[in-house]
Amino acid sequence: MIINLVTAATVILSVSCGQRTNRTQTTENVPFQNVETRRATSAISGVAQTVTPPDFSTEKGVATYLTGTWKFVDTQTEFENPGCTMEIDADLNISLSFYNLLTKKDEGACRGKITFDRFFANTGEAPDLVRFKLDDTERQDGGCYFFRHETVCNGKRVMTLQFASDGNDFIFDRINVVNVSDKHNGREYVFEQETGEQSTLEPRKDSEFYAVYWGGNREWMWLDDVVPNAAAASLPSKFAPAKTGYTNEVKQSVRYPVSSSADWEIGSGGMEQGRFYAIQTNRQGEVAGIRNATSSADPSLEDIFLLAYNMPELIDAADYADVHIKYNQPVNGYNAEVFFMPEEMRYDKITGPASLRFTHQKTGKKRQVHSLYFAVPAKMLPEFEDKGYLTQKQTFSLDYGLSGNADETTAAHPLYDGELPFFFADVNFDGKQELLLTQFGQGQRGCSSYIVFSITPDGAFDDHLASQTPFDQLDDFSTIDSENKQITIPHHNGADNSFEEVYKQDENGKWVKLH
Repeated sequence: MIINLVTAATVILSVSCGQRTNRTQTTENVPFQNVETRRATSAISGVAQTVTPPDFSTEKGVATYLTGTWKFVDTQTEFENPGCTMEIDADLNISLSFYNLLTKKDEGACRGKITFDRFFANTGEAPDLVRFKLDDTERQDGGCYFFRHETVCNGKRVMTLQFASDGNDFIFDRINVVNVSDKHNGREYVFEQETGEQSTLEPRKDSEFYAVYWGGNREWMWLDDVVPNAAAASLPSKFAPAKTGYTNEVKQSVRYPVSSSADWEIGSGGMEQGRFYAIQTNRQGEVAGIRNATSSADPSLEDIFLLAYNMPELIDAADYADVHIKYNQPVNGYNAEVFFMPEEMRYDKITGPASLRFTHQKTGKKRQVHSLYFAVPAKMLPEFEDKGYLTQKQTFSLDYGLSGNADETTAAHPLYDGELPFFFADVNFDGKQELLLTQFGQGQRGCSSYIVFSITPDGAFDDHLASQTPFDQLDDFSTIDSENKQITIPHHNGADNSFEEVYKQDENGKWVKLH
């Protein structure tokens, strides 16, 4: 049998509009509930320590968190070597000592007391500010700071004090200001407290996500994954970030090995503790790519849907999608649905990012794949075709099917113009079907290309084939010849430079080019 991908992707669809709902985002169904109740244990000096989220709901809980010995972390440079130890007792009495980490020279000390205040918090709610009242008769106002629990990292709790521009900031003036970050429009001071807590959460494998960097080197690094602000814009108010540029509900850092071939796109300054970056990991859970991610930049729709794909426990694509497509019949043993965000008109189609969710009929397990170039015919969304946006969410129920006659399919069902957003076929001749995800307009001469996912024994989708030749070149011009077990990839580069490549597996199962 010979399959030509341009004719294989035809469909018989019957479209009916479901109940339309208001476009306004709701927060009740945001899947953040109970996320921070995840706990991990680790053995520190032979004693298992449980990572327990702090209680910031009461003044007592805040005081309990602050109590102990905190040491300043220089997040910027190592030239001045500033050191500071902050001791806070149960009555919130405070003692600070300053020194040079390199020379061990004493740089002074001060004492005082912490009081609570409120800025975003209302009267009767737990405080969100701490004020330093010093014993110094000349300078009693030591400054007012937002406090923020950042993460648990390598047996330590990490806290940030951010100057609130209310009062003086001189309590930390012995710490050279050059070494203090002002990345969130206010000077920040990072402190660590030894607790013995350490996460046993596993590194994310074969994934793309945002994470805050909390130390490391070229061989390993501590990362705590986060969600950028714009992607979390519809979260309940109690999760609203306070000038961080991101939301973090599971404050636990994981130790990631760094691949020797990692792609570093962070400039000449190196990585800074407390900043968040875009991270890519390989199948072994190693960091394979790092790039800067500015806190002021809102992630695009593509970023949001990639987050939904890679971090489904934090972001549900359904909360951002304007169009929900549900297929009435099972497709290859899966119940399939699509969460689509229309973005632009291309030819006679409307395209944009989408998450395709497949629920296995037998196991009930949900799997997701992500498409940046999902497409529906413009006739399907006339409001978007007319205005360039939708005022209401829309739901469609579709019948899924294949037809070998594209003309007949198009004539009978003009709404979908005879193209499939996904289908299953055995393209590597292993006797098992793969999932092919259509990328509208991304092939040569404006045709569609395809991402190939193999299916694991437990029903998961694996995209390792997508980066291997010839599967990384499949588009509507390609031919899958299952009879001769070969794949033909035409290249249309004009009348004088058009050719085709034919690939076939050798006796070792390796794909080789015949000509």
